Amino acid sequence: MGNLFKYNSDLDQNILVAHECFFCIDQIEGENEELAYFINLVDQPQKTSYTHLVVEKTFNFSLSESDHIFMWVGLTKDDGIVPAWSFVFSNPGDIQNFRGVLTKVVYETNLQT
Repeated sequence: MGNLFKYNSDLDQNILVAHECFFCIDQIEGENEELAYFINLVDQPQKTSYTHLVVEKTFNFSLSESDHIFMWVGLTKDDGIVPAWSFVFSNPGDIQNFRGVLTKVVYETNLQT
C-alpha cells in the first residue's frame, strides 16, 4: 500500500491522486498467448482503478529503495503528453518484496520474442 502521485508539468510538481491504495502487478495473457504483466493501482474497496499499464521491453521506470518510491512513465497520449507517475510505499519493508517481483517481471518480459 502507498500513495499514488501524477506529475503535473504545468505546476512542476507531483499531485496526489490516491491515498493508501494497492499497487498490483498482475500476470495476463499477452499477444500470441505470450506471458505479459500489467501494473494496476486500485483503492482499498477495490472499486476504482487509477492507472494500468502493460509492462513492455521499453518500460521506463526507476526504483529508489532509500526513498521507498517507484516511478514510471506511461504511454504517450494522443495530445502528445507523456504521463509520469510515482508510488510512495507506506511500509518501507514492502520495497524489498516489490523489488523481487519487479525483477521477475522485467526479466520475463525481456525474454519474450
